[in-house]
Amino acid sequence: TGDSIAVAAVIDYFSGGKTVTTQNAGYEEPVEIPACPAAAVETAVAAAVERGILRLVNGPASFQAEPLPAGVLTAAATLLAPLAPLAVQRLMADALPDAWKTGEATVLALSVALAGQEGCPIPWAVLRRAIDDAVSSRWLEVVPDGGAWPCDAAGAAAVTLKPPADFDPVSVSETKGVYTSSAVLAPDALQDLTDALPDIVKAAAGVPLGFRLEVTLGSGKDKEVASETVESINELLKEVSPDLRLRP
Repeated sequence: TGDSIAVAAVIDYFSGGKTVTTQNAGYEEPVEIPACPAAAVETAVAAAVERGILRLVNGPASFQAEPLPAGVLTAAATLLAPLAPLAVQRLMADALPDAWKTGEATVLALSVALAGQEGCPIPWAVLRRAIDDAVSSRWLEVVPDGGAWPCDAAGAAAVTLKPPADFDPVSVSETKGVYTSSAVLAPDALQDLTDALPDIVKAAAGVPLGFRLEVTLGSGKDKEVASETVESINELLKEVSPDLRLRP
């Protein structure tokens, strides 16, 4: 698909006999794709995944910016664009309610909940970085009587996290290295934000960046909003994120 490609398709692309058409000074010119051994293609794919250029998913396993274990890179594996760094807000209880029990969450539970949101497993290196950011910025802390952090993926079930006792998301901008902003945006201002988003992402390259969105409908003073209107908007919001749903 346009979002992913099987390793088998990449190997086939370089198997020889393939041509592509390129534009050259106003005319189209066929260019033959040179043949490349499957082993060499796999080596290049593994290097791209280790460098963080690609993300590889194979069954329940997902890798990005780390070496691939033996046996993971198969023809059935899928390649995707790399995940952007996860904002620390995405680890919190309001973003992942299914992962949090009595104010605490294991790293494994966070991984499972995030995978449910993304539709595929989260690479361990991406999750580990997000947790490191959350701990260093004091959004989360490791529960002392659980497993030690950092750990490898095998220890994820033993490590339990919780917000610090004095955690206040409203004043989190006072935490060193974390900056926040909030504003009520009308639809036209939200469109302006969308237009500026590519430049914002480019300016924040390498730094965790996230957006916490709250949608309101109605003023609370007017007559009741028709249920058909609410459901119509919910259907549209669902295309953006399953977590965006208007409720009374």
